[in-house]
Amino acid sequence: MEEVKDLLKKLGYKKEEIDKILSEHAVVTLTPSTLFKKIKENYEFFINQGYSKTDIINMTKTSPAMYSYSIQNLEDKIEELVKLGYDKENIVKLTKASPEIYSYSTNKLQQKLEFYNSIGLHNIIIKRPKNLMQSVELSYARYMFYKENGINIDETNFKKLFDSEQRFKTKYKITKSELLSKYDYKKYLEGKNTQELGKETLKELNDIEYINETEKEIEKQEKNIEKTRE
Repeated sequence: MEEVKDLLKKLGYKKEEIDKILSEHAVVTLTPSTLFKKIKENYEFFINQGYSKTDIINMTKTSPAMYSYSIQNLEDKIEELVKLGYDKENIVKLTKASPEIYSYSTNKLQQKLEFYNSIGLHNIIIKRPKNLMQSVELSYARYMFYKENGINIDETNFKKLFDSEQRFKTKYKITKSELLSKYDYKKYLEGKNTQELGKETLKELNDIEYINETEKEIEKQEKNIEKTRE
């Protein structure tokens, strides 16, 4: 483990920062040789993505488990962010401010970002990535609550989505559990998936109908050609 400590020291970490990283559960489970290799690989990976040395130190101080992730895992998170419309510069900004994003499952990250994009808060999440810490279930429930009460959430009043639980409860007289029960995000997803499946099925039926009509037309033309030859 001394070799690992020496490596972290060379990378610019202070003693207390090294101790914090090496006490992280996900890191402790790795053998010293594996950890040494991962630190070198991941540090180089982040440098190549455009993070500064200071950025990497600050990120891994906040989320030491980043040194336990595979390169594939990190690449998958970045790829998912790109698919959702984030460019490289914004990905760096987003994850610098909230390195915990790298710890989210790809599915959970996708759900959060797609939801905020769908309600027009793409730019807000880039500027204030800490808001991603709130569960998408709660954000959805609050959004629907406001919508039903005639309040449109946009970039001018988005903070309403992220009020403290106590403040929200005091102001609107509804508890978090009541809110989540009334506006069930899981049911919303199921309904959304059903709608999308229905659209795909309709498209497939239209495609089949088009193919059948085309085949009939071709068959008709072939018969006409045969008659002409006779």
